[in-house]
Amino acid sequence: MQNQQTIKDKVLISVEKHQSKGIVVCGHYDCAKNPVSKKEHADHIKEFCRHICENWNLNLPVYGIWINENWKAELVFSQK
Repeated sequence: MQNQQTIKDKVLISVEKHQSKGIVVCGHYDCAKNPVSKKEHADHIKEFCRHICENWNLNLPVYGIWINENWKAELVFSQK
């Protein structure tokens, strides 16, 4: 997995060059890279969303999304 600074650098490019208006952290059912329960996966998504909100100082809305086994999006985190 890319480290958090690399991810932040890429997000900053999106915000600065493309005027992105928000950040979405997304996980999905049957993930081979993170093969944990839905609850654990949702907790990981929430944890990284909180990290972004508390440390990146971007003043943008942050959303955490879980894509379930039916390929439907479920909101697990939202901070505007």
